[in-house]
Amino acid sequence: MTSGVGTADDSLPDGYVIRPADPAEAEALRRFGAQLLGETEFFLREPAERARDAAEMAGVIRTFARTDGALMVNGWYRAPADGDGRDADEVPVAEAVMIPGRLRRTRAVATVGVGVLRAHWGRGLARALMRRIEAAARAAGHRRLELSVFAPNMRARRLYEGLGYDHEGIKRRSVDLPGHGPVDEWLMAKLL
Repeated sequence: MTSGVGTADDSLPDGYVIRPADPAEAEALRRFGAQLLGETEFFLREPAERARDAAEMAGVIRTFARTDGALMVNGWYRAPADGDGRDADEVPVAEAVMIPGRLRRTRAVATVGVGVLRAHWGRGLARALMRRIEAAARAAGHRRLELSVFAPNMRARRLYEGLGYDHEGIKRRSVDLPGHGPVDEWLMAKLL
């Protein structure tokens, strides 16, 4: 298991915190995931392919927590106090995952990914989450992180390139993307 306490990240604006997923927050994370997957076509999963209910989401979170070298971490946002002086509820707005190889020969390699709700783009959340994933990967002894990104997703490609991920190959016409037809997946990786 790879974990850490939720902390405010100095590089994030006020109101944001990053912390590992908690099964007690499964329903909020399930709703967040459905919203995230519904906002963009640039994920392999569609909203109905994520956890169907809070119990299933809690199971997913527990699997991450008990798997050596794995991590599910979320960015949460709490809006400033309103006119009554009351803080808004904290809500999940971003997520990153790290999934280690399942075989002995691939355990030092992990697949990673990140997603941020559109309303929270441009605030450094994806970069901060990926840095948290990379720190956890180093602590877990991973030597390589890899991911795939759809060729038309220029925003994500720029993010990963800026974080030092190299383009290693292309899976040609591997994904049927609404509005785009069959698209290529870029295979990217970073050696730690």
